[in-house]
Amino acid sequence: VDWKITLTKNFKSAVPKLFYAILLAYLLIFKTPIVNKFGDYLIVENKSIQPDIVIVMSGYGSENYYNNNYLTLAKNTISYLNSNQQQDTKLYISGRYQIFPEQKILQSILIDNNIDKNRITLVESSFQNTKENIDSFSKFFQRKNIKKIVVFTNPFHSKRVSLLFKKKYPDKELYFPSNKNYKKKEPKNIIKIIAYEYAAI
Repeated sequence: VDWKITLTKNFKSAVPKLFYAILLAYLLIFKTPIVNKFGDYLIVENKSIQPDIVIVMSGYGSENYYNNNYLTLAKNTISYLNSNQQQDTKLYISGRYQIFPEQKILQSILIDNNIDKNRITLVESSFQNTKENIDSFSKFFQRKNIKKIVVFTNPFHSKRVSLLFKKKYPDKELYFPSNKNYKKKEPKNIIKIIAYEYAAI
């Protein structure tokens, strides 16, 4: 039958093209800087400020109990507070509920590293997205007329946070301290979160 012969020929001719297309995509993604270049757009760089408050957002992370993202957040927050002598600045911590609420894990790590418990306020974890997460902080910084906010979150999450703040709270000035020390990572370790953030923006 002619249509079967035609279909077979088309399939055979398409297989090499498909193979080379997949190979090219693999090389572009995993063997060139293109993924990190896309990631660079998501990382907000701005000038340092003297904050009125510090907020910590777990943002995107693994659904597994071991979530290196919020462990890194804890480390960066402690380093910032110690190096900038932020002895009295209040901290507001949010996180998602996994096996345990992330904000409680972060709080425990901070307290274990000599951050005064009385400085820390835990924010509800019932938010469904970044917009709701920011709104959960708003009752604290709106009530006290807070203007300057230091934000700790995943560097790739900072663009979305910045855009949402500018849209709803344009009078707030943000600074993302951990972004300036961000080191490039292997594409396989970041491609999922980069794709997620672009889709969310």
